[in-house]
Amino acid sequence: GSRILVGELSNKCYMLERQTDGSYLQIDDLPGPFKPGEEISRVKFDSDGFLYLVGSTTNVTADDRVYIYNPANDYATREVYELTGTNSPRGVAFDANLGVMYIADFATTDVTIGRYALPGASLITSLATASSDDALGAPALSDSIVTVRGYVSTTNELGGPAYIQAWDGSAGMAVYDSDFHNATDLVRGQYVEITGSVGFYSGLTEITNVAVDGWSILTSDLPPLTPKVVAAASLLDGAGEPLEGVLVKIDSLSLVDPGEWPATGSHASVRVTDGVDTIVVRIDRDTNIDGTGAPTDNYFSVTGVVSQYDGSSPYFEGYQLMPRDIEDFNGSVVSIGDELGLPKNFALHQNYPNPFNASTTIKYELPRDAQIRLVIYNLLGQHVATLIDEHQTAGYRTIQWNGMNDYGQNVSSGLYIMRITADKQAFTQVRKLTIIK
Repeated sequence: GSRILVGELSNKCYMLERQTDGSYLQIDDLPGPFKPGEEISRVKFDSDGFLYLVGSTTNVTADDRVYIYNPANDYATREVYELTGTNSPRGVAFDANLGVMYIADFATTDVTIGRYALPGASLITSLATASSDDALGAPALSDSIVTVRGYVSTTNELGGPAYIQAWDGSAGMAVYDSDFHNATDLVRGQYVEITGSVGFYSGLTEITNVAVDGWSILTSDLPPLTPKVVAAASLLDGAGEPLEGVLVKIDSLSLVDPGEWPATGSHASVRVTDGVDTIVVRIDRDTNIDGTGAPTDNYFSVTGVVSQYDGSSPYFEGYQLMPRDIEDFNGSVVSIGDELGLPKNFALHQNYPNPFNASTTIKYELPRDAQIRLVIYNLLGQHVATLIDEHQTAGYRTIQWNGMNDYGQNVSSGLYIMRITADKQAFTQVRKLTIIK
């Protein structure tokens, strides 16, 4: 009934003796004070030399664990990593490039492989990996314990969460922990390290359950973060996910309805537009913005972190720009064209809203003058409507479709295909859109 486990990269062999209660005890060279109460089924070393022991119990799923031994002190100390949702884990493998480990779980009827973020003892998980999504927009590493590093863009200005991001704005995350965002020594621009669980709330991916000593300031006295300049279209439904948690700036905005501006002590979702696209600026009453009066400039710029509030799957809607204080508003007029220039490539963006009822907006980009044709087809490939068939100049463009065919008749509910071509097939792209009547 005993078991021999081999550490493949260590050239060591470990002997475990089976007890009458089904557990195993060490009898040879297993590091550290170690008397597991569960069956140890696998031993493995990662590329950093950390030793992983996979343990499982037959009666309490929550007791399944991975024990991680640190090579820095001759494996004398260990970290316990709780597994979630496992029945009988029997193997472990690593992908250091993605920052994850894979656990093979043998249930009573089938075998599953779960993906978990590598614990901070062995690897810092990038913000891009920690915030990555599955096909429905939920966190790919949900409930996994991760250690991430990032630059603070928001502390307690919004009343929580705080936000950290990569220096270049390539990824960002919310940190929902009151001890963190209320810390008196936490300021914008600091470089921090945080260990916690990957959580999720209404579309927003967060770091949660941060231990009392689970975060630290690595570097202070850094220059302020530079917000990423984007167009309003970047926060439309279906488009905003890559910017979630990132500090951005949008220029040449105006209020749709000044009456939406919040009174003192109130929250508000204020609609703003750049003349083409309309997005939501969320004013939090914990800031110093509410009650100040709506901007009087015809055009202004807004800096803020990109948040999300979407209560239903798939989670690709409800993106919000959240300014941190009144200084995030700037009345100077800056042309989006001046900031972004002409498009670099032809592109057809996903329509919004989608699905839609009465009408939907379609945005496309032309890097040069071209003969453009935009056509709607049904799933049988039959022609439904021609929206554009003309020569157009380079630039960012939009068009609306009211759900009618070429004869002015409302089309039935269902899935349709839109197809754009430039200069007779020099460029072609298709997108799916859904009508709900």
